[in-house]
Amino acid sequence: MSNSTFSGKKRFWKNSEEFLLPTNELQNGNQEFSTDYDKPPVFDSAVSRRTFMALLSATMAVGAAACRRPDHKLVPAVKAVEYRTPGIPNYYTTVYQNRNAAYGLLVKSAEGRPIKLDGNDRHPISMGVSSSRIQATLLSLYDPDRVLRRPLLHGGDSSVVNALNTMSDAAKAEIANGKSVRIFIDDHCSPAYSALISEIEQKNPAVKFVTVSATHADGAAAANYAILGIDGEIVPDLSKADLIVSIDADILGTDKNSVYHIRNFSSNRKPTKKNPAMNRLVAVEAMMSLTGANSDHRIVAQPSEYEQILAAILRGVLASKGSSAVGASVASSVASANHPSASKIADMLISAGEKGIVITGAHLSPTANALALSINLALGSVGAGKALDTANILPNSGRKSPAIETLKAELKSKSVGVAVFADVNPEYFGDREMKALIAGIPKRISLSKYEDETSSICSIVIPTTHYLESWGDAVSFDGTYSIQQPMIAPLNESSISIQDALIQFGKALNPELFATTPTYFDYLRARLQTVLPNQKEWENALQDGIVKKMSAPPQTGSLNVNQDAAAEWTSKVSKSKPSTMVCHVALSLTINDGDMANNGWMQELPDPIT
Repeated sequence: MSNSTFSGKKRFWKNSEEFLLPTNELQNGNQEFSTDYDKPPVFDSAVSRRTFMALLSATMAVGAAACRRPDHKLVPAVKAVEYRTPGIPNYYTTVYQNRNAAYGLLVKSAEGRPIKLDGNDRHPISMGVSSSRIQATLLSLYDPDRVLRRPLLHGGDSSVVNALNTMSDAAKAEIANGKSVRIFIDDHCSPAYSALISEIEQKNPAVKFVTVSATHADGAAAANYAILGIDGEIVPDLSKADLIVSIDADILGTDKNSVYHIRNFSSNRKPTKKNPAMNRLVAVEAMMSLTGANSDHRIVAQPSEYEQILAAILRGVLASKGSSAVGASVASSVASANHPSASKIADMLISAGEKGIVITGAHLSPTANALALSINLALGSVGAGKALDTANILPNSGRKSPAIETLKAELKSKSVGVAVFADVNPEYFGDREMKALIAGIPKRISLSKYEDETSSICSIVIPTTHYLESWGDAVSFDGTYSIQQPMIAPLNESSISIQDALIQFGKALNPELFATTPTYFDYLRARLQTVLPNQKEWENALQDGIVKKMSAPPQTGSLNVNQDAAAEWTSKVSKSKPSTMVCHVALSLTINDGDMANNGWMQELPDPIT
């Protein structure tokens, strides 16, 4: 068995099929075990791959050696840092503000750097727990996009001092020309910040502060103000309710007080032999939420049906409980209300009595919130020591729409010469009208942690500090007062806290302002001087995380129900029919309204509701 192709040479074949292959295919197959693997497969070269890799490695080694750091002599720490032992972390208290909701925190710090956030178990709202949002703020502290920012003046790098001076000069010039200054701020729960704002406005009549927020909603505050005379949102205590009916209120998810609500809700979800009873949750919503996922009964409804469902529930409750709590006019306004999902809910609420509560989303209409409040009044669940205690008012949660409408009128009249955006981004969340009006303001200044849409349209941009880098204070809806102390010096040396920037701004406009309090720390310390007169009490307050002398629970006033206002609001029930397609906009469980979009932890956190 011979083959001319292999004559004169010894050949080996794997099998008979290989022996019968044509010459060219056999040669291609032999390359699988070629001995000249060191040669480039595409083109001929005098340099083999092995030689090339050797030269490349040597070049990299030489280059790396040339880039070595210069020698530095070690300087011993002759004086040890007080309260710090290498390898042993320290713990400090502070407070986190999710807009106007406050949570006491316990911060774990290693070698002067915060590395872990937990709830302060001495704070009655957080009670030792936190949330994914709070945990993620730690990553924002070390975010390079925040830390590496520089102040910008007309597009070029500047310093904080120059930027603030230019900001003050611009305001003075516009005020001299008869214009006004408007400072846009977000929701907050800081008494010292509120006092600072009041002082600046009193000493400078041309300067006004306006609260604008991406999550702005006046529904609950408007209803409470009209019916009870309370300009704010009432925070419910779910631990005092046996039946909770949620109408598009994600109390266990995106709600600002979700940490507080989750603890109170779960406290009655553990039946025992002695107490086998368990609370029940009914969720009426358009899209699945964490609250709906944890509910005992979930009813899917379109947003256009919410008012009709509430009106029908109110009719059923009043038929059983009577209308004395809200007035006969309210009963007549909902006499014809009807919805197939309402009768069963009404029966459950009637059985629960004052232990039943209806919660509506603050973003819903004033009519929807007025209907829910009327149901709760009829059930008797509103009052001191009950699920809806009128003493528990969310700080600074009053109506914002009147001030915003006044602002729009001022912008249309071209009376505003300077706009300062204090860590708010209306260019992102504002409507088309607001964006167009802002574009017409001659001078725009941004005080922000990040480069955002609003800072891109401003001529002066000043980076601001993280809450773990600055002093402050906060009060919770139950009256608990906490001090926000910095955990670390500002990582961005070219940043300043909003309050310190406003102090400098106020002093520049009126030298009489803040003469004895050049910094916000001095201002805060001076405000607390009567409560914490000496250093020992100040340190105790910082150690506990709360100021006990200022944390007295607010007193519940007598209920004065405006039955005429209740009848007026409850008579405005929408008659619209369900649509085949609805666009439902909701907050994200991870990035919220977009303010956590630059946080990698929240971006990668899976949404539990898909």
